[in-house]
Amino acid sequence: MGERVVTGSDSHFAAADREQVHRDGTWHWCVHLLATNGGRVYLQRRATDRTRNPDRWTSTASGHITAEDATDQQVITANQHAALVALMHEVREELRVKWDVHRAHYLGEVNVTSIGGGETCNCRTMVFRLEVPDTKFSPTIEVAEVKAFDLAEIVQALREDRGLPAKDERVREFADNFAPVFDRFVSPESGREPT
Repeated sequence: MGERVVTGSDSHFAAADREQVHRDGTWHWCVHLLATNGGRVYLQRRATDRTRNPDRWTSTASGHITAEDATDQQVITANQHAALVALMHEVREELRVKWDVHRAHYLGEVNVTSIGGGETCNCRTMVFRLEVPDTKFSPTIEVAEVKAFDLAEIVQALREDRGLPAKDERVREFADNFAPVFDRFVSPESGREPT
């Protein structure tokens, strides 16, 4: 059996096999972090071999909230604590940095869908923002690069439905689930508190 992710909502949470959830399109819990340094936002360009959104820009770090992340006194839940535990794992796993993600600011929740490679990833996504120092990244094989962009540059690219340049100067598109997450980042007042 593979990784188990948190499904369900409010009063009834459960865990299900990640591959099965993606085959069935079951809604499950995820977390996205947008790390900032002054007026710049670090974005991650996904590796070219990723199933969904290969070679596209997305949040600094993101991932599923697993049953392991979300187990509190043997009860599975999806709350800010579980999201921060998941973020801690994702930041280390994807970027090889040790940020204190417990300082991250919760911005709200947004439902997003990502489709590709025969999978449908329907996520109830908790979005966080974290101010970080200028950082040198050593991304893992899941990540092609991490690059800082001015906030206004990202806003303009999304408004014009175009991508952003990578280190090789070629423009890459945004991941199919990025715009709603970024909207929550720039307009957090519309988010609801998770239970």
